[in-house]
Formats: sequence, C-alpha cells, structure tokens
Amino acid sequence: MSTFVVDFAKCIRGHYTPIRPSRLLPQWKEKDDGPVVFVCNECTRVYRVKADELEPLPIGLGVAPHNPEAPTRVFQVPIECDELDCSAQLLVHVALSSNTTDEQLLEQRKSWRYVDVKCPQGHDFPDREWK
Repeated sequence: MSTFVVDFAKCIRGHYTPIRPSRLLPQWKEKDDGPVVFVCNECTRVYRVKADELEPLPIGLGVAPHNPEAPTRVFQVPIECDELDCSAQLLVHVALSSNTTDEQLLEQRKSWRYVDVKCPQGHDFPDREWK
C-alpha cells in the first residue's frame, strides 16, 4: 500500500486539516507560498496560516483531487468579501468526504466562523448568515 505525504494546517487548538500534497515532494510544482486559509473540521473555524507553517505528514491514500481514490477530498471554496466596492475573494480549503455534494458543502459552510481572517485587501470577514 502506498503512503502519501500531505501538508497539514494546524488550528490554534491543535487539530490538523489536510491541505495539499507536500511541497517536499519533487512532483509538487506549485510556486504560490502565500497564506493558506482553511476550515478546521473539529472547530468549524476558519484560520489563516503561512505556507511555511504547514506540516508534512504521511497519510494512507492522500487526498482527492490529487488521488481520486482517496476517501477525503480537499475542496477550495471561494468566499467573497462583503465590503462595499471590494471584489476580492479568498480560497478556503476544507477537507470533507470525497462523496460530499455541492448542497452538503453549502450547508457545511453555514457553521464556519472566521478567526482574524481578512480579504486580500485587508477587510475583515465577519461571521455571517450564509444564504
């Protein structure tokens, strides 16, 4: 059985969330080292961490979409800023079951709470009711 190395983000309470294949691996070519915004599945809070704070850890089947057979999929959900005249958005990483539907993802999003997360223009993302 293969083991994959995946970069994990850790929330302030110590819970780990898979984000992407590890940057330590030669096949990972992405160059963006900007901040990573993620939802902790344990806390349902949205956090921002620096890319160099991600921890590479082994995981059995890895994560989808990088391994289509993995039971967990990392979704990238775009969230738009609410500030007037601001069209900036964040990509929020959330790890859910690979068979999660769009409707389930939208329902899950209702429980997210933002912890010091700002849009790329510096506006706060306040907790809000999702439609």
